[in-house]
Amino acid sequence: MKPELNHTLAAPKGWEMLANAMPDKHPAVDLFTGAYVKPANHQINLDELEDWDVLPQNQQVYPHTQQDMRTPLTDKLHLKDYPLKTTGPASSNTQAHELIHFNHHKAKELITHVNLGIDWLNDNPAQNPSQQNRNEALKLKLIDALGHYADEYWLPLILERFTQKDWQDIATAAGHDQETAHFFSLLIAHLCYNANSEDITHVNHAISEMKKAGIELTPIALDQPKAQAEGAERTIQDKTNPVIGFLLRQPNAPKPYWILGMAGTQPDTLMKNVEAHCKFMLDKNQHWGYSEYYKSIVKPSLTHLLQSIENESGKLQIPQHVHFAGHSLGGAIAHFTALDFPPLGKAAEKPKLMIHANNSPAVGNLELHQKLGEKGAEYMLSNNLKDVVATVPPQFLGYINANKEQPLKPMTTQQHLNEMVSSLKLLGQNWREGFIRHHLSVFLLLYIPQPLRETFINKALFLPTSKNALTLDYKVNQRSFSIDKQVS
Repeated sequence: MKPELNHTLAAPKGWEMLANAMPDKHPAVDLFTGAYVKPANHQINLDELEDWDVLPQNQQVYPHTQQDMRTPLTDKLHLKDYPLKTTGPASSNTQAHELIHFNHHKAKELITHVNLGIDWLNDNPAQNPSQQNRNEALKLKLIDALGHYADEYWLPLILERFTQKDWQDIATAAGHDQETAHFFSLLIAHLCYNANSEDITHVNHAISEMKKAGIELTPIALDQPKAQAEGAERTIQDKTNPVIGFLLRQPNAPKPYWILGMAGTQPDTLMKNVEAHCKFMLDKNQHWGYSEYYKSIVKPSLTHLLQSIENESGKLQIPQHVHFAGHSLGGAIAHFTALDFPPLGKAAEKPKLMIHANNSPAVGNLELHQKLGEKGAEYMLSNNLKDVVATVPPQFLGYINANKEQPLKPMTTQQHLNEMVSSLKLLGQNWREGFIRHHLSVFLLLYIPQPLRETFINKALFLPTSKNALTLDYKVNQRSFSIDKQVS
């Protein structure tokens, strides 16, 4: 039903509800929820609003049905209306890469709407189930919009525009700040997805810019011996040998560190990935499928790469700090890579190990985590609270989920049953939503640490509101199992 009003209303400052509007002005539908809300100094003709019921004064306004959750915000965030990049022809210069043309105006407009939505969620917590459904629908739309922005604008622009100074600034900040280390390590892991897509030339461009800054970023290919001969330039040659990880080194830095970023499930290695997921029973203290995938797939390629580096340099210099990072399956593999470190049987002084995992499944039982604790490994774990992958395999199979605040607390039979039911409900919700809460790019975009924000903004990389990852249910948990031996 269309409001039978032909005058306009000036919106109040901010995003305030007009439920107590003047008697001759009925509340109409806002950009997010159903109550008439508009940015400051904005005018809107109520005749332009369609498909909404205007209820009597002082009553909340919602969409017609649960099925039709569209709001004017949804109309503004039809992602087909936000083409953010186009690809141009490659330069005649053989060293140049294919140029990407970005629509900065549309990108800024999209992020403006997202920021307004995040602000609205912060100002309007759900008070009842109906409001909870409304807020969840908005969260989902915002996450979808951020994913589109990250994949079509933010990440490609990083690969296209970041210079050696930009990469050096990030690498330096990561050496001093744990949040930046978490961000940078997961960004390196995300490059695995880019390297196996049409972005291959732009990833190589980023590798080249990093090298100018003294940062060696080397792909770990699925079949390393065939993918890259010893002494060859370490770029991505083609897509016939999928990239399953990256090794970042800073050989000449005052305080060097390594990052080993591991790929998650991806089309190029799908069958092997699915096989690893399906072998979900514990083999002694380890996830059978993930530990087997590391030993048979990841370790041989990584070992060959490290041997190649050692043959060239004469000695493999292991730094004092090593970061292991991965998303989803990659997060699980990061645990086993850390457990198997240092490589090549080196008995050098033990480096400090930090595992950065995003939306990672559980990898083993308490004994496995204690072994990592004995090596001094610490964790920075990030996940979306409503992502099912970060909750499985369940604890009743013997697993310890390090994503939880108190993963070691004993559970009763009823609690185990409740855990399984909750996971099944979460699986159904994730399936209906297309698992968009599982994607890594949205978390990276929301989590950009303060030391890096100016670097991104200077590149026309418009950012979501700072420190609002938790508003969209993204959380970071830092912990160590080094003191958990006494827990039974």
